[in-house]
Amino acid sequence: MSIESLKFSSFKNSIADSQVKQIPVQYLVIAGGGSGASGGNNFSGSQGTGGGGAGGYLSTVAGEKSGTDTDAGDPHTITLGESYAVDIGAGATHNGGFSGQGTTTFDTIVAVPGGGGGSIGFTNSFTAGGTGASAGGGGNSFSNSRHYPGQGGRPGNVNAGSGGGGAANVEDTSNRNGLPGLASSITGSSVTRAGGGAGSIQNSNTVNTGGTGGGGANGNQYGAGVAGTVNTGSGGGAGGNGNSNNNRGNGGAGGSGVVILRYDKKYTCTVSAGLTAGSETVDGDEKHISITAGTGTVSWG
Repeated sequence: MSIESLKFSSFKNSIADSQVKQIPVQYLVIAGGGSGASGGNNFSGSQGTGGGGAGGYLSTVAGEKSGTDTDAGDPHTITLGESYAVDIGAGATHNGGFSGQGTTTFDTIVAVPGGGGGSIGFTNSFTAGGTGASAGGGGNSFSNSRHYPGQGGRPGNVNAGSGGGGAANVEDTSNRNGLPGLASSITGSSVTRAGGGAGSIQNSNTVNTGGTGGGGANGNQYGAGVAGTVNTGSGGGAGGNGNSNNNRGNGGAGGSGVVILRYDKKYTCTVSAGLTAGSETVDGDEKHISITAGTGTVSWG
């Protein structure tokens, strides 16, 4: 048995049912991703627009990371028979340049949305990449001396927007691709989520890559950015940038969030009306369940 497994087993066994009927629940809570900026963004053109940032990423799986490169926290203690609120955040729409719109919660655990992509016009007006969660929105710039990254995102270069930040909190200004997400094995196998959206290049058919974990690619010269993958909290890709507002694509929407819960298999999780969830799945001595949409409550018995 690994050190991480021993750590969780020790935590689990330290809370006896005979005391106050409490059990530990591991979780992965991800907020909705930010949208990519639309090409031009209501100016007379654009020097390239930014991809959306990934939503907040909070994990308690031992040995893994949460966003901003923090260590996983302790499992959440719940009381059997009590109800706990869950709200799954939606991904932001293609308005661009603004913070994401999709806080995800599990009881007192709150993951905040990713930031929207930023943009700048020929007139030297600009909107910065939106501030956001553990990974924020990507910005861009009018010139090499003007950098407007969102929290966790890249600065842009001349004629090119930056990729949005991903949950892995990697900083890399070498290209316009979205930044990578983080992997979790809370469901028993490793899955990467919460990648950043790609930035776009002015008047170009170049398509950049969204960050690993579901980040959306940018649109081509006149095309719309690709949405972040649902239930990953990934950022949307920036819209394509033509030479005028009549030749621009909308930014891709951010990916919706998710709550994944893992607990001892002898207990059953009940999900209320208003929430969309998969079935409980047994994995060794534990179960896990994924909640993918809605607002409601969960309880254990």
